[in-house]
Amino acid sequence: MAEKNVQIKFNNFNENTVDIIYPVTKIELVQGLPAELDTVNNQLVNIASISILDKRFGVKTDGTNTTVAFKAALDYAVANKLRVLVPPKTYTVAGLQIPSNSEIHFYTGAKMKLVANSPAWTRCFQISGVENVNITGLLEIDGNMNSILSGNEHMHGLFIYNSKNISVDKVYAHDCYGDNVSISGDSDIGTAYSENVTINNVRCFRAGRKNLVIEHVNNLSILFADLDNTTGGTGGLGGNSLDVEPFNYTGENKKFTTNLGRVVTRGTGNDFTAGTTVVNAEGCTININSLECHVLDLPTNDTLNSHGEKSAIFAYAVTLNINHFKAFLANTITNLGGGVYTNAASAFKCQHATRININNAEIYGGYAGSYIGMMDLGNEKDYPIVKIDTFKVNCPDSLGVMVNRCDFIVGNYIINALKNSAIATDTVSTNIIKVNYFEVNDSCTTYLIHLSTGTTVSNASFIFENIKIKDTRNTKLLSVLASDSSAIMNIVKVGTVEGEIPIFLFLGALDPSTADMALKTLSSSILGSMVYVFANPEGIVTANKGTIAINKSGSTGSIFYLKETDGAKTGWRAL
Repeated sequence: MAEKNVQIKFNNFNENTVDIIYPVTKIELVQGLPAELDTVNNQLVNIASISILDKRFGVKTDGTNTTVAFKAALDYAVANKLRVLVPPKTYTVAGLQIPSNSEIHFYTGAKMKLVANSPAWTRCFQISGVENVNITGLLEIDGNMNSILSGNEHMHGLFIYNSKNISVDKVYAHDCYGDNVSISGDSDIGTAYSENVTINNVRCFRAGRKNLVIEHVNNLSILFADLDNTTGGTGGLGGNSLDVEPFNYTGENKKFTTNLGRVVTRGTGNDFTAGTTVVNAEGCTININSLECHVLDLPTNDTLNSHGEKSAIFAYAVTLNINHFKAFLANTITNLGGGVYTNAASAFKCQHATRININNAEIYGGYAGSYIGMMDLGNEKDYPIVKIDTFKVNCPDSLGVMVNRCDFIVGNYIINALKNSAIATDTVSTNIIKVNYFEVNDSCTTYLIHLSTGTTVSNASFIFENIKIKDTRNTKLLSVLASDSSAIMNIVKVGTVEGEIPIFLFLGALDPSTADMALKTLSSSILGSMVYVFANPEGIVTANKGTIAINKSGSTGSIFYLKETDGAKTGWRAL
């Protein structure tokens, strides 16, 4: 058919519309249609279309179940290579299956609504086991949560499963008993997973489980996601927003990659869990350009679905690459009754073989005395590795990052507000903790770095290259480093320290029979400076000539000690 200009009367999309729309080069919209339809002109070029409300199909908009008629219209359109136009009405369906090779356009105001009191496992709008589906316009899905009397967490709004080459322009899914949007498949074994899925814009509000769930899918691309689950979760008390969790993932057959543009989440946090091993982590990669998380103190302790964790990033064995990360943490916890309180919000909690790489991170808020980041549950092989290029902290009531059995590497650690302990450790083995540049502005009280009791050391390496401290407060930061383990201090190397502050504070009594502590600079020379100890340093602390030791447990005549020899643990003289 030759291209031509045709005037088409939509008759305001009522049920009497019957004519098929033929290929045209331009559509002249008439009879007061919504202004947004003007933007559809180019989309309809050279694609024959038909209205879902064509009277031959009998699709209803009166609230009755119209699933069968809607599916029949889609099948007819596919068989005749037609695009389906969905006018601004409400279509009540249950388990509507979209066929392969579908072309569907939803006009603003069109809504797919789940049939009231649908049984468990019923999805509203599903793209399952198909390929080549293209959805344009705004797909709105109402999960009708309040009507469900006997449901389960699998009752999703938009459900994409074991499908290939799927494109969705915009989706707004809300009030679903399960997940608002779920993109998944059977596993990473064989070909039973989704692949090549693109969604330009996702907006989700109030889900019984999670807003957006990503499981067995490769080459998923979402340009923008606004995920709000502040009133979702169990009993409407709030829940997690983004969840990447390919269950039973082996990582050996197919590597999954997800690319997200800008993501904003509100609720109890986000999960990234693909297993516990390095193989799992290397197989599941999530790339995010911008992640902004608002972790709220919502009155839920639902640990089954991780709503109790309240972490912007809660991760098990994935590779997570983020360009810009910003977290706003609640500064309260809630008494749930019986002495049970909600968990304090954190920026990240990483366990097992998690691999996190962040270019720029900014953290705000946090609960008094809690850590904004925690990393643990690693072993000699499958331990977390977190790398942050620029790490800015603005958390006046909080502690910094607890690092246990993992690698933590920071380029620029800039602290504008922090109560204490920018880095703390408890148990390490072969791990690396390294900060290229510390900038500390009127922050921390007792110590900047706390290397704590219980630390076991094998081949660990702690390197702090450049430390700049600006402290204009009346009560200033007491020391740069603090520890009660002489063994761990033997693996610490410090570069330049700018600021009038003692470098080292030793916590607890020194035992001459076991302690043999040597403070070293990056050039491996013995550090000459000032240290705090809690006993006579003679025979215990190795240092260079000129080092001053202050015995915090001493009395007159045994408080100040001067090192009069180089590179040995003897030669300390009381002043």
